[in-house]
Amino acid sequence: MRVFVAGAAGAIGQHLLPQLVAQGHQVTASTRSPAKAARLRELGAEPVVVDGLDAMAVGEAVARAEPEAVVHQMTSLAGGSSLRHFDRVFASSPRATPAGRTSARAAR
Repeated sequence: MRVFVAGAAGAIGQHLLPQLVAQGHQVTASTRSPAKAARLRELGAEPVVVDGLDAMAVGEAVARAEPEAVVHQMTSLAGGSSLRHFDRVFASSPRATPAGRTSARAAR
């Protein structure tokens, strides 16, 4: 099966890719960092560098890959945040907050 993994270089994606490849899937793996593309290739995927927040670019990357399934693993969890209190981590992330609104943490 052709699979497109968005956010493949992240904490979960790096563990998911080898499993998909081992099961015989043809994997296209996205990352926003050109420096991480080589690592994705080492894991057995075809890397594509794309800004996950650019809808047009993501659409084009997915269309080129022609996947049968898309797996969304994009996060902004870099920096070793503890997921024990994931609600606080996400509430403090500016990308998790709609434009023009304050986060739950800032509203307190």
